[in-house]
Amino acid sequence: MLRYFQLLLVIIFVGLSAVSSRDSKSSDTPADREGKLLSLFQIVRFPNEPCIGQASKNGTCYTADECTSKGGTNAGTCAQGYGVCCTFTESCGATSNENCTYFESSGGEIGACQLKICPCSDNICQLRLDFNQFMITGPSTSTVIVSAHKGGVIGAPGATKPISLASRCLTDTFSVLTPSGQSPPSICGINTGEHMYVDSSATCNDLVFQLGNTAQGTGVGQRQWSIKA
Repeated sequence: MLRYFQLLLVIIFVGLSAVSSRDSKSSDTPADREGKLLSLFQIVRFPNEPCIGQASKNGTCYTADECTSKGGTNAGTCAQGYGVCCTFTESCGATSNENCTYFESSGGEIGACQLKICPCSDNICQLRLDFNQFMITGPSTSTVIVSAHKGGVIGAPGATKPISLASRCLTDTFSVLTPSGQSPPSICGINTGEHMYVDSSATCNDLVFQLGNTAQGTGVGQRQWSIKA
């Protein structure tokens, strides 16, 4: 009899607790219920700010999934560990619209090697190129006379001032093509540590190496580059 009475008390207690819990839930507003859910599953948002990853490369703070989908490399953490410092390194034939893209040589390039850089937003007006490493064949040292000029006009009647091959980039060149603006002159040789500003084009800029098979007026130099755009 005592055991039956104890069991009855337990059933009554559980029933009252269930009713109390149900009444409490029914009095919750939608905002209360949403708050309880968010307390269990917090949504973390962070800005896509610049960051510094491995090998001191500049990158952008993305989620790991975003970095993978954009073709970047996870080079460390950012945003207090919620994001990854995503860096972008490209080679010949690629296209990128990511800020701080690195155009790097892989070794053995010959002929034309081009990277297309597109603006990452509509308010970009200039493109800065940092030559972290830049070594291609330098200008010709040949003093062979190839023509003459008069008043800066090559081959003009009465031209007597000689023009030689010296100081011309005849074997390797690097050019930046700006379809909607003025393109800077081509360069060659060693320019490590230098930088260049060019007008940004809405239709993208082309960074173009032309690497000759045969040296002209000089020996073929070492070819290696890492350009941050």
